[in-house]
Amino acid sequence: MFDAEEKRRIAGNWREYLRDTRESFRAYAWVWKELISPLGRKWTKRALALVTAQMLVSSAMPMATAYVLDGLVSRRESQVLWAIVAFALCTLIGRLLAWGYGSCQEIVSGENVVHVDLRTSELFFEKSLGQHMRDDGALSAANIEKGRGRVHEISNMLIFEGIPSMIELVVGYVLLFVIAPVAGL
Repeated sequence: MFDAEEKRRIAGNWREYLRDTRESFRAYAWVWKELISPLGRKWTKRALALVTAQMLVSSAMPMATAYVLDGLVSRRESQVLWAIVAFALCTLIGRLLAWGYGSCQEIVSGENVVHVDLRTSELFFEKSLGQHMRDDGALSAANIEKGRGRVHEISNMLIFEGIPSMIELVVGYVLLFVIAPVAGL
């Protein structure tokens, strides 16, 4: 199967899809290793810790709501009050964590823009002039700028969309398993 815009073969079955996914993970690993600075990796890990904590806190909010409803049904005012306080605390803590995540995201994005340009220049000047001459069609200013834009896009997608989505899935699955072990299997 081919896509007219992509100019590449699209997976036709699950084996091809897994092969393409493995290739994508190799590309992401290369971007992480080569194009994200050590300081960027450090702040990325902080951001991922914050987003994990935020997901855990946001997962506690429905439980607080359940305690409010249970307290209303059983007419226990203290339970309702404590559950409302817990809900408010979860909201406040979640917003603080989201603010911290946003701050880390800004630091990482700025650090990566600078590091990608630096690393791209290093990789460009590692090759001899003869190697660049052989690659004259592929090595134009437009192609380099296009590749630079794609690297920024891939690194931001990996760090701020892909990994948090995986964390969200894992947190949801683990919490589901804690609530109902049979449902988690």
